[in-house]
Amino acid sequence: MIFCYAAMALPFPAMLFAAFCTGLLSDLMYLNVVEGRVEIALGCSIVFFVISGSIANGFRPSYLRGHWWPVIPLGVVCTWAFLLMQFALLSLRREGLVFDQAILWRVLAPGLLAGLLVPLLHAAVKPFSDLLPGNPMRAGNY
Repeated sequence: MIFCYAAMALPFPAMLFAAFCTGLLSDLMYLNVVEGRVEIALGCSIVFFVISGSIANGFRPSYLRGHWWPVIPLGVVCTWAFLLMQFALLSLRREGLVFDQAILWRVLAPGLLAGLLVPLLHAAVKPFSDLLPGNPMRAGNY
């Protein structure tokens, strides 16, 4: 959710740097070595965040006109896609694809929660809008 907001607000080179940092930290946080094998390779999340950030950055012109709300569905979908990617990589590495109701809720709930928290993130970021390039949140423009 936070990365999607940053990808919409930042210029493309800064978004790429944010994607690299977010992906690297995510990969390091979920680095799991079982029996000498790494389950999720370092760099998978970086690729995911570059792709999803490029899509979110495509909405930047709309964001610069003051329309911040596209980050809500983007945050939800990107969170779901990221968790599904992690689930698929772990499942294929371990015993095969097994999908049950508990896994469904572990994927759906964080995405829905991200969608609910985006307006709070926008309210927290809005006072600092003068620091963003292009000042997208001018008075009366949101």
